[in-house]
Amino acid sequence: MEEQRFYSAPTAAEYDEAYQEILVIYDIAEELADTPNHPLARFQDEQVAVVEPLVDEVLDAADDLSQGFCEFVQQPDKGKAANAFNMRGAFQRMFKAVNRTISQIQEVGGEVGENLTATVVPSLEKLVRHTEKVFSRLVVLVSVTKETLTKKREEFARMMSVEAHVATLMKAQQAALGGHGQ
Repeated sequence: MEEQRFYSAPTAAEYDEAYQEILVIYDIAEELADTPNHPLARFQDEQVAVVEPLVDEVLDAADDLSQGFCEFVQQPDKGKAANAFNMRGAFQRMFKAVNRTISQIQEVGGEVGENLTATVVPSLEKLVRHTEKVFSRLVVLVSVTKETLTKKREEFARMMSVEAHVATLMKAQQAALGGHGQ
């Protein structure tokens, strides 16, 4: 009877879906960059000053996340790929940029702050919700991949242990037969 396995590596479709979700971060960054053109935006210069650094940080973090994810998918068992795929750092940078932007909007206050809240905050909320979704998806994929690799390594180690034991028995049997043939 074949041994039942309770794990499986992520499929190509699951990896592709995760990558497509990463790409949506770029769309949201573009949406944020376009908020000075929002119909309600009345203080475009102030809006650009607040939004531009956020967009730059989100795009940089998304680039790192995208590149690291691709390396991870191509070489999941390599230490280099695992190190390159530092999700936490990319996500932390995005969330820090969002928090910094919210603080800036609150500091501005008054009519400008209210206008920034009305035009920028909805896109910020969308970015946060989506980034949390991507984070959750990638954590699961990476965990499953690491779990799968660990289990495959354990199976390989067991197989090698059995193989080594069989080789030892065969050597002992050959030695016993060789000793009788002399």
